[in-house]
Amino acid sequence: MTVLLKTRISRPKLGAQLLYRDALIQRLEYNSSKRLILILAASGFGKTTLVSQWLESKARKHAWISLDKDCNHFSTFLSYFVHAIDKISPGFSKNIQRYLNFQKLPEVDEITATLTNELIDFQEHFILVLDDYQWVNDLRIHHFLDELLKYPPSILHLVIISRRDPPLILGRMRLYDQMHLIRGKDLIFGVDEILELNRIINKRELSPELV
Repeated sequence: MTVLLKTRISRPKLGAQLLYRDALIQRLEYNSSKRLILILAASGFGKTTLVSQWLESKARKHAWISLDKDCNHFSTFLSYFVHAIDKISPGFSKNIQRYLNFQKLPEVDEITATLTNELIDFQEHFILVLDDYQWVNDLRIHHFLDELLKYPPSILHLVIISRRDPPLILGRMRLYDQMHLIRGKDLIFGVDEILELNRIINKRELSPELV
C-alpha cells in the first residue's frame, strides 16, 4: 500500500517578499472557466508561485498535487488525485478508492468514466492543479487525463504546470477554445515589475535606464 504524503496535496505557502502579478492573475481568472490551463516554462519562471497567488487572491476552491518521480505510476497518481479532491469534499469517490485496493486496477477508461460520473454530483466548481507534470511519463496517466478532458464534468477545471509540453491530445480543446496557454515569454518580468520587485526586496529605487 502506498503511503501518501499529505504535503503533496497542499498548495505551497507564499513567501512575504513576492511581486503580485496582477495582469497574469487577471488573465488566469478570465480563463478560469475553460477545461484546461497549461503553464509551460523552464525552472525558475515563477509558475507555481503565480498559480498559488491566483488561487489565494481570488479565494478559488481548489485541490493541489505536487508531483515528482515517485508519483510516476498510475496507481500512485490516482491515489493522490482522489485524495486531493477528497480534501475539499470529504468522502469523495468511494468507488475509486475501492479500485485502489484491488491487486490490479481496472482499465483506465472504466476508472475515468466512474470518476466523471461521481464528479457530476459536485455542487461547486473547483480547480485541480497538477504541479511539476514534467515528471510524468506513465502512458496510463496521460491516457487518463486525455479521457477525463474529452467529456469532463463542468465543475472541474484542470491546471497543469510543467517545464515542457505534456504529451496530451489537445487538438479538440484548442478547436473549441477550451484551453488557455501561458508560456515562459508571458512570465518574463517587464520593466515596471522589475522596479517594483527591487523595491520589495532591496527597499530602494532603481532608474528605468539602469533596469
